[in-house]
Amino acid sequence: MDCSELTRLFADKLVSDIRCFTDDESRTRLVMPFRRPGGDLIDVYVRQQLDGSFVVSDLGESLGFLSSMGYDPRAGTNSAYVLESLPPRYGVELGRDGVIRKHVPETELASAVQAVLETAIAVSHMLYLSRASVPTTIGDEVEALLVRVEVPFISGKTLIGESGKKFRLDFAVRGQKPNEGLEGLVKTLSAESASGRIQAVNSAFRLWSEVHSQAGMAASIVDDRYSEWAPEDIGALSKFSDVYLWGTDQDRFYDAVRRFAVGVA
Repeated sequence: MDCSELTRLFADKLVSDIRCFTDDESRTRLVMPFRRPGGDLIDVYVRQQLDGSFVVSDLGESLGFLSSMGYDPRAGTNSAYVLESLPPRYGVELGRDGVIRKHVPETELASAVQAVLETAIAVSHMLYLSRASVPTTIGDEVEALLVRVEVPFISGKTLIGESGKKFRLDFAVRGQKPNEGLEGLVKTLSAESASGRIQAVNSAFRLWSEVHSQAGMAASIVDDRYSEWAPEDIGALSKFSDVYLWGTDQDRFYDAVRRFAVGVA
């Protein structure tokens, strides 16, 4: 595939993922296919002025996001320096009101949208400068839930499959009557690309097909918050395990673990 074709495919996909709305104040909101830490999509706002020019902004949502996470980058010397360095890097303004904005003629509108978007991404990712915000993995989050359930479990359980091959589970939960002697086995899946999702599903399917007879409970935890998993992926995992989508099924998984380990939901 040549560069022009690859560029066209990427541009078509990018444009198809952008959603556009106009509010009551004649302001256009572009919901961009780029996310802040935690998964929220980034919005860019465009409003035409009386002289025909345009103001492109984030309406203060980037600094608002940091504030909602308990982090003020203006409060620390180093973080304030980083914050102040971002607007000139992308050619935008950061007002005292916390709004990232750029005032441009129509001929520069597309570039302004890109500049505000890039600045919003950079500001949002300043969250990782906060000592209180360390990115967690899906495994960390599942482990935290198991701790809250207050059931005995171990991490990194290794089992021998039917073929004699060793398989590693993320967690094994000890069951009580009538599940005594069997463990609840948990496998987490996350991926950032289509090829990564295929590999994760194939690996988990092989695992469950080999060890499902040793499980009092078989649970596949799929992190669906940042990427979309195909129905056939979920279907394949469902053949040998119960599938829990982490974005919506955390309570259901909590109840399933309690039923297995304690006997009550």
